[in-house]
Amino acid sequence: MKAAYGKIWKLEQNGGSIIGGSFKAIQERNKASPKAKGSNCWILSKRDGHVARGNFCKATELSYLGSFQSGKWTLLRPSSNAAADALSKIYYPPVAVVSISYPKEAILTECLIDGELKGFGQLHPRSQGVETLGTRYSSSIFTNRAPPGQLLLLNFIGGATNPGMLSKMDRELIQVADRDLRKILINPNANNPTVLGVKLWPKAIPQFLIGHVELLNFAKAALKDTGFEGLFLGGNYVSGVALGACVADRCKSSLYCVGLSILDTSKKLGICLVLPQYFPCHTHQGG
Repeated sequence: MKAAYGKIWKLEQNGGSIIGGSFKAIQERNKASPKAKGSNCWILSKRDGHVARGNFCKATELSYLGSFQSGKWTLLRPSSNAAADALSKIYYPPVAVVSISYPKEAILTECLIDGELKGFGQLHPRSQGVETLGTRYSSSIFTNRAPPGQLLLLNFIGGATNPGMLSKMDRELIQVADRDLRKILINPNANNPTVLGVKLWPKAIPQFLIGHVELLNFAKAALKDTGFEGLFLGGNYVSGVALGACVADRCKSSLYCVGLSILDTSKKLGICLVLPQYFPCHTHQGG
């Protein structure tokens, strides 16, 4: 509970229950000093690598792109085999991402709001008789993702309850996504979709199983025992799978690291941020 639903766990600890903790959090928030007005800063994504920030616009360029395909790249070995062994026990099930596009008129009428497909997307419970985990309405939440009159849908297949999808070919994964969408979102008689891509992540989102917190604590203790007390573990396997949680946790660790450096300048401290294969700031692959 603590590892998978950290915020809910904290509410229970602070207020004795989820409801009690929620009321206490609201009271504490109301006591906080009001934020200064007129100092808001907006950051928006733009086309062609441009980022709008306030009244300024800065062009960003991709300097290089690297990848590791052997699966043998390690970070903590041989410096701390005990820590690496502990982290390697974290389970990452496979997930396939299927990007397909349909004409707007293919969407079921009852799924439209004011004639538009609105919202972030949808999760698919197994009770619906589908294999797809969820669908993101990419063209609804991001601009310029699909031509006029078309919709881009990003579908996730696999997960801990369906590891067998690893044996499926790309065409089979496309068929699964299309079949499931025709049960819940797309008109069954619609034409075949336009396929934009299929990407398989053999190790995707970490699972916070029973004993996860103990594994992390053991790994941290092992690092300290081998003389790496200034090495901090980071990523979604520590903070939670949400991108916001990853960013917040790394900011917290950075401030803690800076604080220790100020208190003891003789220590060389650093943050170990293991980058993902699935989502930004998300996946550690063990070892």
